[in-house]
Amino acid sequence: MIRPDLIIFDCDGVLVDSEVLSCRCLSETLAAYGIDLGVHQALDLFLGRSVTAVFQHYEALGRAIPEQFAAELKTRVRATFLSSLCPIEGVQSVLEDYASRIVSPRPATSIGCPCRFL
Repeated sequence: MIRPDLIIFDCDGVLVDSEVLSCRCLSETLAAYGIDLGVHQALDLFLGRSVTAVFQHYEALGRAIPEQFAAELKTRVRATFLSSLCPIEGVQSVLEDYASRIVSPRPATSIGCPCRFL
């Protein structure tokens, strides 16, 4: 079997699935400001988008969100990732073969991912 010299993995959707967790946090944090947004709606509107897009969306609807919202969302997402983020099924066995050669351009914790399973 030929072993590749390099394999590049995208984190979300390949190693972990954080989008549903992130959108659940978004939904919960918006609810604290009286904005009802279900997780499926959050996925449809904001999947892969920044918190700036959330601010812009609600400003366009005449529903300004306070600046502290971003910090509150970040705190909630980090806590949720620490408690609930799990690897995609089967990825651990793939990574075990390459564990000594994993390279990342920045620590996974810098993006809120504990990556305790790597």
